Order: sequence, then C-alpha cells, then structure tokens
Amino acid sequence: MASLDTLLGFCVKSGKLTIGSEACRKAISGGKASLALLSPKASLNTRKEFEALCAKSGVRLLLEHDFSQAVGRPSCKAAAVVERGFASTIQIAYDSVYPRNI
Repeated sequence: MASLDTLLGFCVKSGKLTIGSEACRKAISGGKASLALLSPKASLNTRKEFEALCAKSGVRLLLEHDFSQAVGRPSCKAAAVVERGFASTIQIAYDSVYPRNI
C-alpha cells in the first residue's frame, strides 16, 4: 500500500484534487467531491464550516493529516478529492495511519 502522501501526490498529478478553501466549498456543495481534507492548521471557524458542509453533503472529512507538503502547497488548508477511486484508496491509507474509534 502506498503512503498517504504518495497517494495525494498522485491525485494532484492526475488533476483529481481540488485545492483551496473556496474551490473545495464549491466541489463539496456541488456534489463533485468524494472526500475532503482539512489541515489541522485550519482555523476553528473553517473547521466548523467544513464539518457542517461535509455532513450536509455526505462527504467524509479527514482532519488529522497535514497534507500541504504532499500537494506541493505549504500554505494549503483545504483539499477535495473529486474521483471516487482515489477517494476510496486515500481513505483506506488514512484509516491505516489514523484508525477511527468505532
């Protein structure tokens, strides 16, 4: 299994990752996003906004991983995966690193 950062890099190179808060909001609310990522460095207000938006849209939100270096944008706080295959693979890799308490 490829690492989480490697998978995110592949996603960027294939053009299947939307980067930036505003672009992510549009992708999530427009039904294009299959998965959303929010940096732990994002503000509390941004986190609350994305949690509500993802809950409303049925999109899983990943919060614990700082992905900014993996996508080549050190100041990036939000990203959305717009392809289901990538989203599924990234979720599996994420869950292996950050297991959920079920």
